[in-house]
Amino acid sequence: MKVEKTSQNKSIIRNSFFLFVTQMLVSIFSLASSIIIARVIGPYVTGQYNYLIWIASTFTALGTLGLPNALIKFIAEYSENSNNNVAQKIAGNLLLIVSLLGFGMAIILVILTYFHLFPNNTSQIFFYLIALTIPLTTLSTSIEAAFSGNRKYSSTLSANVIVSPIMFVTLLIILFYMHSLQGLVTYYVMSSILSLAVHAILAKKNIEISFIKLPDDIARRVWHYSLIVSGILLLDQIVWNRSEVIFLGHYSTPEQVAFYSLSYSLTNSVMTLLPGSIIGALMPHVAALQGLKNIKGIVSSYQKASKYVGLIVAFIIGGGIALATPFVATIYGMHYYQMIPVFRILVFTAGWGTIGSVAMTILYGTNQQKIILKIGVILSIINIILDFTLIPLFGAVGASIANGVAQVTGSLLGIYILSRRGIAFPVVTYIKIFGITIISCLSIFLMSSIFEINNLFTLIIGGMLYSLLFGLLIYVTKLLKVEEVPGLNTLLGKFN
Repeated sequence: MKVEKTSQNKSIIRNSFFLFVTQMLVSIFSLASSIIIARVIGPYVTGQYNYLIWIASTFTALGTLGLPNALIKFIAEYSENSNNNVAQKIAGNLLLIVSLLGFGMAIILVILTYFHLFPNNTSQIFFYLIALTIPLTTLSTSIEAAFSGNRKYSSTLSANVIVSPIMFVTLLIILFYMHSLQGLVTYYVMSSILSLAVHAILAKKNIEISFIKLPDDIARRVWHYSLIVSGILLLDQIVWNRSEVIFLGHYSTPEQVAFYSLSYSLTNSVMTLLPGSIIGALMPHVAALQGLKNIKGIVSSYQKASKYVGLIVAFIIGGGIALATPFVATIYGMHYYQMIPVFRILVFTAGWGTIGSVAMTILYGTNQQKIILKIGVILSIINIILDFTLIPLFGAVGASIANGVAQVTGSLLGIYILSRRGIAFPVVTYIKIFGITIISCLSIFLMSSIFEINNLFTLIIGGMLYSLLFGLLIYVTKLLKVEEVPGLNTLLGKFN
């Protein structure tokens, strides 16, 4: 039993590492790209571009209908039970269906564009070009999900190692010759084509696929799961996929779209980097434990993941709030000064949304999709009401508050539901973590406010002091034991 537990821990650590490196690459290149676009193009065109990207990502998500989640869960479950033949059939059948759905959503977007259902400040031709990327992206996303289900995280890493640098260089070249929305849309289409090509090549080498029809009982399980998850993801588009962009596009200006989208993308990228790598590896791990009926393993995994995710998220929240002004001024420039309060609100609420994602992952992995669906309905209603109320009055700030209230509410509901099922949330640990965060954040915020210098020097020094203070308080309170950090015990021993 001890050997099995050690093996499971090593598996999570190894997969989390691959996911972390993957997310680090994606986050670094995405952040660098968004900064360059924002500085070169300006808030107005940046807002137009972000609106188009939101349309593309929303139609892509609707086109997959929860099938990537089904790929992860059922491939992991049947592979763990040594039933690889079924896993291969699941991969082949679902990838084929996703391809057809992607083309269907592209056609729908073309029809909606033809009837002028989108803002008039952006030419129709750009919507048509964005539609071309939908079937490509749906298939790339699903192939990546198949990698995750097979625990082939190294394949996901390989795809991003190839695609991200190439497309970053391509962006620089395009912006050098075309300082326009046309150049950005061209870049987006090219990146979708390259991504699918690379994923397809890696899939051919690393995934065994069969297009033979699934047995009826298994097909019913897969479709039942997929349909419920589809409903959840449809609601998630409202809460977790910047639905506020559509309201900002209608009630406000492209600049407000830019302030909100950049803040949201930035906080989401940061939260995806370290916390996301843990949560991403947790999903197939929990699904495998569910297949083995290992309830104790699921409880242990939830509590450990909650603690580590909480530490990382709290560190990001405190630093983001304290250093928001020098960060925005240094990275984006003073043209984006109105982005500062939006960023502060979203870094806090996105953090709590990430903490809640651990609980949601457990619910997904243990076949509790109906509960998540009910939570999604509640959050969607809250989000839409607040969107209609706040965005016309406060623009991007109102959008961030509307989204934030929904995210925090969803997080607390997920944690509460698990606790009612005997899977306790580490409340005392979190009180200590956020107590430390408040002390560290206030100290650096006051220092930054006193000197009133918002440049790169303030950002670097403030970041270093915040990291030292946060780390010192974690060490003093013993929230993170030395033996929990690989290699740290040896390093401290040498230092002593």
